[in-house]
Amino acid sequence: MAASVLHGERLDHVFLDAGKKQLAGIKEIAPYAATVVSFVPGVGTGVAAAIAAGTALAEGKTVTQALIAATRGALPGGPLATAAFDTATAIASGKNVVDSTFKAAIAQLPPAAQTAANAALATAKGQNVKGAVLQAIRQNMTPAQQKALDVGVAVATARNVQSAIVGAVASGVGAPALAKQGTAVMAATPKFARAAQALSPPARAGYTKAMGLLANKAVNPHAIVAMRTAARPEEQSGIDHALKTYVNHFTPEWPTLVANGSALRGDWKPVKSTDKNAIKGRLVQNGKVTLGHFSRV
Repeated sequence: MAASVLHGERLDHVFLDAGKKQLAGIKEIAPYAATVVSFVPGVGTGVAAAIAAGTALAEGKTVTQALIAATRGALPGGPLATAAFDTATAIASGKNVVDSTFKAAIAQLPPAAQTAANAALATAKGQNVKGAVLQAIRQNMTPAQQKALDVGVAVATARNVQSAIVGAVASGVGAPALAKQGTAVMAATPKFARAAQALSPPARAGYTKAMGLLANKAVNPHAIVAMRTAARPEEQSGIDHALKTYVNHFTPEWPTLVANGSALRGDWKPVKSTDKNAIKGRLVQNGKVTLGHFSRV
């Protein structure tokens, strides 16, 4: 869905990547919601850019109703901005354009935006109705209201993406595609394939599907839990093994200082030989060996 809407649109990938890294480090809902508000408008203008931001947000924290409420409360711009957010989430979340919730949200908008929304409803057809309505509303709003609408679209899109993934995984509908992706991932990364050699056939099946899931964007803990819950016990061990293998592969090896016949693991930094805490030895990390003097950080 997002890919088709975004066809032909310019997107600042550098900004998105930086924003996702910033969001990744935030654990509490309120600060995360406030960062979402600042994250979305910087992507660009228009509904398509807001949807792009939503697909990026889907890779972060699970979009719960609590997070949506917190994001709504973090919006500047007063009641009209809140109304824009409510309208956007109602439409982008999949509400039917004749749904009472949608109509109530439209009724809160400024008169010009209401008129534009009704005109778009009367003329737009097919799958473009919701996008046309959102864009028409947006064109008749102040900058603050436009930002609120963009945030609403992004948050609702993120929730849609996450829900679709969890639904496909939990129901088993996506199992064949995940197994195919997992097989491709293992072929491209021999380390992953070797890690599955000793597994039983059922465990290997779970391992392969988990590798396929982990290779996708917008995968969060809820999707992983959904896969594990739906799996048979013998497959669950394979899923667990895939998670451990995947994490270990992408986590840098802990530095080890080899000195005086001992291997000392820890966080080491290079220092001068005259440093009072200096230890002479070989620092080994990710297959690289560095000779020198080191001390613990």
